[in-house]
Amino acid sequence: ETVIYHITPHANNCAGSVSDFTVTVFPSANLSNSPLNKQICNNTNTNITLTSNVAGTLFTWTATPSSGNVTGFSNNPVPSVLLNDLLINSGFANETVIYHITPHANGCDGNSTNYTVTVYPTPDLSNSPLSKQICTNSTTGITLTSHVAGTLFTWTATPSSGSVTGFSNNAVPTTVLNQTLTNTSFLDQTVTYHITPHANNCDGIVYDYIVTVHPQADLSTIPLLEQLCSGSPTNVNLTSNVAGTLFTWTCTPSSGNVTGWSNNAVPTTILNQTLINTGFNTEAVTYIITPLANGCPGATTNYQAVVFPVPDLSNTPLSESICKGQGTNLVLTSHVAATLFTWTCTPSSGFVTGFSDNAVPTAILDQTLNNTNNVDETVTYYITPHSNGCDGPVTDYLVTVRPRPILTVNPMNKTICSGSSVNIVHRRASD
Repeated sequence: ETVIYHITPHANNCAGSVSDFTVTVFPSANLSNSPLNKQICNNTNTNITLTSNVAGTLFTWTATPSSGNVTGFSNNPVPSVLLNDLLINSGFANETVIYHITPHANGCDGNSTNYTVTVYPTPDLSNSPLSKQICTNSTTGITLTSHVAGTLFTWTATPSSGSVTGFSNNAVPTTVLNQTLTNTSFLDQTVTYHITPHANNCDGIVYDYIVTVHPQADLSTIPLLEQLCSGSPTNVNLTSNVAGTLFTWTCTPSSGNVTGWSNNAVPTTILNQTLINTGFNTEAVTYIITPLANGCPGATTNYQAVVFPVPDLSNTPLSESICKGQGTNLVLTSHVAATLFTWTCTPSSGFVTGFSDNAVPTAILDQTLNNTNNVDETVTYYITPHSNGCDGPVTDYLVTVRPRPILTVNPMNKTICSGSSVNIVHRRASD
């Protein structure tokens, strides 16, 4: 604006001619930006164009940070209209830089005005460690955390192979990563979650969070059955398709006649228990086996140990007497079904013949024995019972072979009177 002064000089009561004197009044420069604040992400330029209602206004400023965690600001004594500092927030809380801005126009300074720039911190993923191990068919159950308040997260997911399923990408910001992952193989599989934190419309760097999905341990021992004789150890090496698997078990016997089994709560790979069948029927112990690997239990599997009874010789008495030249005609019996027998023999002397050892299992002992002596002779049979591939104890069976008596009177005739005694004297002798 201008003011024209019409000036009349006076001297000695005389007035001079009127002269015009013009005064130009410049307006007070100001900072017209509105609002007088801005929010930016860490490591971003302020990029503020300063404006004024007074044409041609330029600006200088000084800067005050909220703490030492914010850097990159600078004072500016050179008049300018662009405030473009690259501000860095090295902490996890909001920081500010207050710019005290002085406008300049036409050689005149305006009032200093504060302009506040808020610098948001870079959101992070603060979970530690950035990994987790779970069993197949389990949920990840991860609560995502950050040092920066209010941070939410999105992610994409990469599986180690097609053997792991249940994962999915997520574009909706959240703090919960809870997906049920399934591993259909016998090896560890992984899902790598590429997680991006978001806070105050600022994105953090991408973090990789690895979830290892352990497979379900199994019992791969084949067959799931063994047969053993009473008093024998099971001696089973338990195996699995999953490396490092150990096993526990509980037991169910078929009856009280089978003993020697016990439950086992201490993980191992050896099932070695000596089982005894005290009866005469086949018994069994069913082992309900639970595999365990990487802290993950597998499905229980039944393993059966069949325990055959000890076959015996049940004939009674364990002896017989026959005459010379007769067959023993002995049907061997046992309390255990389907038992057959072998034997060896020992004669009492060389006067008895017809016996023989037998290595072919049978239930019939029928040998024709001869005794060439005048006294009883014997054959002792050492009989071994066999059933289901199991041998019973050797039992002695004694066969007595009696000689046949003969009449030895010489002469073989005699003449007597009527009413007299025959009075024949004879002696026993062998044929």
